[in-house]
Amino acid sequence: MSAEPIVFSSAVEALQKSFGARLTPELKVKLRSIGVDVERPPAAVPLAAWLEVIELLGAALLPDTPAAERNRLLGREYIRGFVQTALGFATVSMAKLMGTKRTMLRMGRNFRTSTNYIDTDAKELGDKEVEIHTRIAAGMEERVPKNVSSIVQYRRGVLEQTLEELGAKNAKVDVLAHDLGNLSVSFRVSWE
Repeated sequence: MSAEPIVFSSAVEALQKSFGARLTPELKVKLRSIGVDVERPPAAVPLAAWLEVIELLGAALLPDTPAAERNRLLGREYIRGFVQTALGFATVSMAKLMGTKRTMLRMGRNFRTSTNYIDTDAKELGDKEVEIHTRIAAGMEERVPKNVSSIVQYRRGVLEQTLEELGAKNAKVDVLAHDLGNLSVSFRVSWE
């Protein structure tokens, strides 16, 4: 039996830090109904519930924004909240010491601070350019919801905001390819 794909409590804490007062009592009730209590984060949230959280927050907080843009903005907002957590502050502080390129080449480790289901490969394309490929970890493929289009732009937003937090200038994140069947996405990340 394969492990359950989960998102760790640090991700829920990041949402609470990021969205704060925008998490109305009604929205908190809806989040609790899918198993996510932002005031008392569980140790882990099943991936299926986390994907519902993304959809719920997007619909509630960015209702007039097209879906792709909404998911990208939620990914960025997630990182803004993550850097306000103890784990996020330590992660970004260390990343700044390592530099942008080294951090991008090690994004798999960064993703693993919040999840157990993402495997990542990265390769250097140039001095300030990296290709990052994310996919579902081996053994979890059958336990992950399929055809979740939100994940492509959400991960793009995560990478964009990570670059901004690192102080990268003129950063750009392009989606090179994606396969919603196994939630794999390849990105080209560049900066000046």
